[in-house]
Amino acid sequence: MFEGAIISASWNPSGSEILTSGEDGFLRIWSRAGMLRLILAQHHMAVYTSIWGPDGRCVLYGLDRNLVIRQTTAGSRPVEWKAHDGLILCVAWSPTSNMIISGGEDCRYRVWHPDGRCLYTSANLDIPLTSLGWAPSGLLFAVGGPNMIRLCDRFGWTHSVETPSFGSVYSVEWSADGTQFAGTTSEGHVFVANVILQTFVWKSVEAVLTAQNVVTVNEFTSNTKDRLEFQERVIHVSLRVRRRCSWGGSWSNFKFL
Repeated sequence: MFEGAIISASWNPSGSEILTSGEDGFLRIWSRAGMLRLILAQHHMAVYTSIWGPDGRCVLYGLDRNLVIRQTTAGSRPVEWKAHDGLILCVAWSPTSNMIISGGEDCRYRVWHPDGRCLYTSANLDIPLTSLGWAPSGLLFAVGGPNMIRLCDRFGWTHSVETPSFGSVYSVEWSADGTQFAGTTSEGHVFVANVILQTFVWKSVEAVLTAQNVVTVNEFTSNTKDRLEFQERVIHVSLRVRRRCSWGGSWSNFKFL
């Protein structure tokens, strides 16, 4: 039923259907048993990336330089806009923040609202971008390319960049708790990265996640420092206060296992 390679495949949020796309330009929806349910779209060019929307009632895919959101119900019109100056190779859609990220051969990644409004455009990174992945919280995402992995906040700003020599990063998947992400590369490597150096601040108190299971607490007024070590991996840090206060947070690094 296919002519050419299948490049992209993904489960819908309920796990009941599979979306595929590839070199033949077709977007197909299958049952979990492998029965063809719907040919959603047919194009004269390859579709290199496609994913389900957060509600499972629409799909997002890259068509040359455009992004397309298409409903799975009959009679609905797709939403399409020009997103990049080169071929789009990767997309991701956060079910938490409802924000979209895209990247491709123009060496930039962009953050979008689902109505097509661009919220952030990166600088030219000098390499094509081959993978993207949102953290479950919707607060972070990872960007992959040839010998590059980048950690960004949801607004697009980069917090950390690593340049290991393992080829192009073709996929990025986050753990359910959002503390790690894994990826696969063109040279056959699998890597796991841990998000560290998360910083939480309230008034004169700063808590920093310095390792998977270690939190360092600094109190600047009294110039004291405490090191809290836990048996399990720390998923989140918060400071308990009795009064209403302002919070700040940042994520600045990650490390490879």
